[in-house]
Amino acid sequence: MRNARRVKAFRRRQESALRAHKAAVAEEFTKVWDDLLFSLPGDYDCLMTCSEVEAAAALWRLFGCPEGSIAELIEGHGVGDEPGEMHHVCDHRCDADCAEETAGTAGQQGAGHAARAAAPGGLT
Repeated sequence: MRNARRVKAFRRRQESALRAHKAAVAEEFTKVWDDLLFSLPGDYDCLMTCSEVEAAAALWRLFGCPEGSIAELIEGHGVGDEPGEMHHVCDHRCDADCAEETAGTAGQQGAGHAARAAAPGGLT
């Protein structure tokens, strides 16, 4: 009985240490990649997928990155999105359906943005 309690306590300590290590690794990753991540879309014409930019935004948000910087990252990504994609920014030069749907909202995010806002959890 006593050994079983010791084993459980040991496992809890191991799990706690592993969680702390994972958090430290994630935090270090955000520090190392901070400058590069925010320069990728503009400097290297690297177009992240919607999933990639959302995952990056969530990680950076978790470690206290200013919302303005995250918004710029998502907006920079959205310029490359096609009509109907999550972060598409309609500048009324895309197809007629998109331009009609977003009439009067030049420079704002289009259909994908509206769908994301309506989804469970809304905009992050």
